[in-house]
Amino acid sequence: STNNQGTVYVCGPDGLNVLQRAPTGWKFAGSYHQVKGIETRTAIDDENGNVWVGTYANGIIRITLSGGDTLVRHYGLEDGLPTLRDDNVFIVNGRLVFATPSGVYHFNEANDKIVPDTLMGKEWSDGSKGVFNFARVGPREYLAICVQGSQAWVEKLQFVGNSQKPRVTVAPFRPLTRRMIYSAYRDPDSVIWIGAGNELYTIDEKIPFRYDAPFRTLIRNITIGKDSLLFGGYFSRISSDTASFLPLLRQEKAMVPEIRFADNSIQFAYAASFYDKPEEIRFSYFLEGYRDYWSAWSSEPKVFFSNLSPGHYVFRVKARNIYGAEGEEASFAFIILPPWYRTIFAYIMYVVVAVFLVWGIVKYNTRRLQLEKIRLEGIVQERTAEILKQKKEIENQRDQIAAQKKDITDSIVYASRIQQAVLPTEKILAEQVPEHFILFKPRDIVSGDFYWITQKGKRTYIVAADCTGHGVPGAFMSMLGMSFLNEIVLKSDVNEPAQILNELREHVITQLRQTGEENETKDGMDLSLVIIDREKNVIQFSGANNPMYVVRPLSEEEKKNPVPESQLPRGTVRNENYELMQVDADRMPIGISAYLHKPFSQAELPLVSGYSLYLLSDGYEDQFGGPQGKKFLSRAFKRLLLQIQDKPMAEQKLILDRTIEDWKGDLDQVDDILVIGFRL
Repeated sequence: STNNQGTVYVCGPDGLNVLQRAPTGWKFAGSYHQVKGIETRTAIDDENGNVWVGTYANGIIRITLSGGDTLVRHYGLEDGLPTLRDDNVFIVNGRLVFATPSGVYHFNEANDKIVPDTLMGKEWSDGSKGVFNFARVGPREYLAICVQGSQAWVEKLQFVGNSQKPRVTVAPFRPLTRRMIYSAYRDPDSVIWIGAGNELYTIDEKIPFRYDAPFRTLIRNITIGKDSLLFGGYFSRISSDTASFLPLLRQEKAMVPEIRFADNSIQFAYAASFYDKPEEIRFSYFLEGYRDYWSAWSSEPKVFFSNLSPGHYVFRVKARNIYGAEGEEASFAFIILPPWYRTIFAYIMYVVVAVFLVWGIVKYNTRRLQLEKIRLEGIVQERTAEILKQKKEIENQRDQIAAQKKDITDSIVYASRIQQAVLPTEKILAEQVPEHFILFKPRDIVSGDFYWITQKGKRTYIVAADCTGHGVPGAFMSMLGMSFLNEIVLKSDVNEPAQILNELREHVITQLRQTGEENETKDGMDLSLVIIDREKNVIQFSGANNPMYVVRPLSEEEKKNPVPESQLPRGTVRNENYELMQVDADRMPIGISAYLHKPFSQAELPLVSGYSLYLLSDGYEDQFGGPQGKKFLSRAFKRLLLQIQDKPMAEQKLILDRTIEDWKGDLDQVDDILVIGFRL
């Protein structure tokens, strides 16, 4: 007891007992039944009379005597202890501290908790090492038995002045075993006794000892190859005066050995001139020219390098004793010679051989090229004769083809004249509808598109047709189409547009002998037919795939209350002044199709002055061009018609022609183009 010299607390595996001094000796004074069955390790009382008990597996216990009652308080993990095992209590430098496997802790009376003790320094409270015991060996000196895993060591703590942070000395205790240290005591003769397991150590502080005494690192021997000795452990040279060997401490430049490349595997054995605990000496080495860093400390007294490359090397090694002092470094320089095929002589031979090899290759290739030249000249002469012969044949064929092409072109041009002659003149349309235009742009000399205009009584018939194909095949179909229309309209009583298309389809199917078989060609035509009936004052329309566009001016009311395009009928578009309506055609051609037995329909509109009507083939809207090479499309065509409605029909034709040419640019025209426009 620190407060009563006549009281001793006895810890044991079954609790805490108390002994008191009596005239006849020490007597058993009782035990604390509150901790019975608990293995206790240390006990000490504080200045308030509380008894603090450290246990093996139950944390820290505080026993307080209050009014004849004994109060027991257990401190565990929830109270701040890092662990419940191996917790001990001590008075260190006048302060109550707790030694734990995670460092030093102390009691915080304000919140009744156990907290890390930072007054002694961070290294004592950050968990980097544990503390098993504090043994007081002087007024303000203690031996701390530190633990980390299965390792244990001793550190001497000295408190100077008012500082609670001790000075720490470790070197004198390094030779101690790494086994668990249980106790330490300092006798009056300044001899420290330390018990560790079954061993007892003494440290006499009166005997001076230099823990940093210098010592040397020694290279014992160096072997190369299998067992050839390169160095025996010392350097020497012959004295010029006595002709005897003189030992040297350092390797001189003249002593740097040159080792054959075949012996480029080398082993170094080394030691240290320090004999206190030699088994605890550690070595670190560094081979300059091989690596650029020191090796980790190791107790191995040798190292082996294999297959070293040619070059200059310096082997360096240093030792560290048990007290942490490093000895003087030892070094050995040597040279690994290159193999014969990497010597200067070998490189000279390589150059000579390479020169002769290049010379031989050049000579060989020169001769080979000369022979090849002679052979090629003969081949060239033969080929030239053949080419001249072939050239003459090709020129003859060219002339024949040119003559044939001229004949064919002349025939097509003549056919074009016939087609132009067959096409109706604009006279009839000009008489009935002065404001009109016909934009007709065949892709080839002859066209697969055609227009047909005739007058029968007070009815004006206008057709814009697109036959299957273009060029000569399309032209034949256009001739048939115009012939059939003349026969149906002018030589029969068929007057309604839908009936005309039905009859025209029957004529095409009959004359072309179409049966609808799978491999049969589907020749025919798409067209739009409009009839201007002055007697009934109406416009009748029927179409096969090709619609009719009708443009009318908007009323003042419509201009004031615009309608979104999403609410307009399908195909209808508007701008500020005009509306374009699309009169749909039947989705079937003039010719054989799946809709053979379905009759064509027709639409009827009032004949209103100021309306503009447009018939067209698909050539204008399908033309590729523009910045991205895309089709012109019907929506852009409709917008264009709305933009030019204020223009006369003749000027509209020019604008449409210029627009499609600009759109096409350098691209080819993909189809025949036909647009008919007239204003009522």
